[in-house]
Amino acid sequence: MTFIIKSKHFIYKLLGVYENWTEIANRYYGEREKMYQQFFKNKKVLDVGCGRGEFLNTLMEKYGCKCTGLDASRNMIYHAIQNNSVHDYIIGDSASLPFVDDAVDVIHFSHVFHHLPFDIQEKVLKESKRVAKDVVMINDSVNWENGLKRFLATIFWKVTDGGYIYRTETEWKKFLENEDMIDYSLGSYLMRQCFFVIKANTEKDT
Repeated sequence: MTFIIKSKHFIYKLLGVYENWTEIANRYYGEREKMYQQFFKNKKVLDVGCGRGEFLNTLMEKYGCKCTGLDASRNMIYHAIQNNSVHDYIIGDSASLPFVDDAVDVIHFSHVFHHLPFDIQEKVLKESKRVAKDVVMINDSVNWENGLKRFLATIFWKVTDGGYIYRTETEWKKFLENEDMIDYSLGSYLMRQCFFVIKANTEKDT
């Protein structure tokens, strides 16, 4: 993730728009921080696609969360246990979470969905709503609808992140149109991010 951030900063400095982007980014991250404070505070959280577990430290230290990290990569979980061992970790499939209904308060995804084919994304979202008691939080990239911005953003994400598909704002809204959306925030510069807070199902499938 550090490489992605540094690459983004380099491109904006090269284009001479770094200061303007910083102002816009700070506004977006400020909105996201308000959501973090509202939905993470003292909650039991499952971070799906946790990688090396760094974000779990933030959740515990800043918001008082009890954290579990899940990742499909055995190597990532190994590094997480070695470097951030205060949390629980599980090697698992996001489309078939090894938890009972309502096992945690919040499920969080950070840049996970764009690595998954569309049909798998639907299964992952359904599973996350089953396991989460309160909300599902999705932080991900959002592409432009068309034009040069879409081309440049797609190249950037593919090179730095290697994702499967990068949804546009329209495609995100279509994907989530039947969900109970509590809140969302959308970035506005070249390489945009989005953040969605979705209410988990109150009635679980039987």
